[in-house]
Amino acid sequence: MALGPTSTNTKKKRIVIIGAGPAGLCALKCVLDGEGYKNGDWEVVVFEAREDLGGVWLPAEPISSRDPPRTPLYDSLTTNLPHPLMSFPDFPFPPETPLFPRAAAVLNYLQLYARFHELHPHIQLRTQVVSVDWNKEDNEWVIGTKGEKATNEVRDGEAESALQTEHADLVMISNGHYGSPRFPTTPGVQEWIDRGLATHSMWYRHPPPPPSQIKILVVGAGPSGQDLVADFLSLSPSALYSYTVIHSTTASPSESVPQLNGNTLLRRPRVSLYHTLSNTANSTVTFANGEVEEGIDHVYLATGYSYSYPFLASHILQAGYPPPLASPGGRNPILWNTSYSVHHLARHIWPVSFSPSLLPLPYPPTSLAFLALPSRVSPLPLVEAQARVSLAVFADPSLVDLQHEERLIQERWDEVEREGGGKGDRDTWGRWHIFQDGSEQYDYRESLSTDFKLSPPHTVPSWHRELYEAKGLLRSTWRALEGAGEWETYVMGVGRHGWDAARGGYTSEESLKGAERGWEGVCRRVLERWEEDQGKTSDEGKGVGGSAEAESVDLGRI
Repeated sequence: MALGPTSTNTKKKRIVIIGAGPAGLCALKCVLDGEGYKNGDWEVVVFEAREDLGGVWLPAEPISSRDPPRTPLYDSLTTNLPHPLMSFPDFPFPPETPLFPRAAAVLNYLQLYARFHELHPHIQLRTQVVSVDWNKEDNEWVIGTKGEKATNEVRDGEAESALQTEHADLVMISNGHYGSPRFPTTPGVQEWIDRGLATHSMWYRHPPPPPSQIKILVVGAGPSGQDLVADFLSLSPSALYSYTVIHSTTASPSESVPQLNGNTLLRRPRVSLYHTLSNTANSTVTFANGEVEEGIDHVYLATGYSYSYPFLASHILQAGYPPPLASPGGRNPILWNTSYSVHHLARHIWPVSFSPSLLPLPYPPTSLAFLALPSRVSPLPLVEAQARVSLAVFADPSLVDLQHEERLIQERWDEVEREGGGKGDRDTWGRWHIFQDGSEQYDYRESLSTDFKLSPPHTVPSWHRELYEAKGLLRSTWRALEGAGEWETYVMGVGRHGWDAARGGYTSEESLKGAERGWEGVCRRVLERWEEDQGKTSDEGKGVGGSAEAESVDLGRI
């Protein structure tokens, strides 16, 4: 069953995009490229709560210990994908950018993207979306926004303007999913948080001055947990102390790893108990294997983030886990936010209610789009495919076959449940948006293009698939090259030909393709360096390239 044709109403269609991070900027660019906008049938606005574009890549210091910072960005953060694999299609990073750039370089890239595509006139900064609901009488979305005044505009303590009401035919949600920290429920942890002895990694920026935190515990195996461990282990010990970093992850063996600089890494399994604190007792934790560690100076909880959409009306999106798909209750018009995933969404993007439901969605399903939910992906090219498809089905809802989309959801359920070993519905929902291997994300992107007849088609270069599988080797080798001061020789001159510095991009197809070939070549030369190093050492994986294993981390930062 396909959805009906587009309404014959000649009124301009208004598109509202929530968030001016990478996903929102890409969605806006896709709108401006669309025939609907070029023909004058669409108008668009982006609401961004912060003072500038960039989303998670725009730095901000924590203001208080209670209110989450506006970004989890820490000083040492670099991308954990090589930028040739993570850049927007047809918009490479600037010439000679390090292969794994720091956050400031990514922010600069996004600013160049916005300038090159002339996005700024459509972005309304310091404007927070506080409510989104469907008005069935007028058949449109009603969006409540509240402006935040710049510091020099504040008068009499009034930092916020009055609530404003906006209207939209399509809402594209691109507010990211690194704004709501997830705290563990381990017994005793809340007291440690209340006493300031444990903080979520969202508040972390850099190690404090010594010797305030000499023995720390980092909980979590994701990118931020790994980076925190590396930050503290790289500190220089003194004659009076050295650093001990305990890294707790679910499947970790128990082992001690002395560092060359005199610091110590202790790998431990998950924490099972944070002992009650007192003024006299040492701060103590017990791990799942029964081991105990005392005298911990601080705990960093790198335990991830929750999907959060506080602006969506509760009858549109409900917190909790949906009923099983097979049950009548599993087929209803309400979306569910499990905090790990959003359901039920066709292609991880727009709502479906399932045809047997007696209560159809109160709004056109193609009038609401969630962008950038999948993780462990190359996020920027993926979100472009999603944005283009969202606009295609908004313009022509008949492209959507609801029964086919329902079958795909059931098939994904079976697949994710099987991969999880039948651990139960909550485990399946929790892993719903995680793409388990490199090929899945690329197949997903190309299926969007094929199934919804994108023109021009969204294609994945074959070398992207190949080099994504080598991402761990590329990163470890690049880090070693940086440490040896050799990295600049690998990027020198790459992308210079045809770069328009005034516009911040490439203005000819020839120079664009030349830059893409150049960056592919950089990746291949880095891999060749790793291979050369393997031939020079009998200790496999311990030369310039480091570990030969790809890192098991979430590569989808947006």
